Amino acid sequence: MLGDRTVLDGVSVDVRGGAVTALLAPSGSGKSTLLRALVRLVPIDGGTVRLGGEDTSALAAPELRRRVGLVAQTPVMLPG
Repeated sequence: MLGDRTVLDGVSVDVRGGAVTALLAPSGSGKSTLLRALVRLVPIDGGTVRLGGEDTSALAAPELRRRVGLVAQTPVMLPG
């Protein structure tokens, strides 16, 4: 949810380790929200994000961000 609006619903993605993956979709379809949720820059209301079978909510943020790379359109400086 983003405010009172559901942004992503029923999303399932499987990405092979070591692969470079591009996410293409129309503007406003939730690409940035999905990617930000994957690296815990925005909270998720339900479901699970797994990395190598491990729930990412169990990982410390710095560890998660060492293991997952995200190239955003606008650079963001993160603590840790």
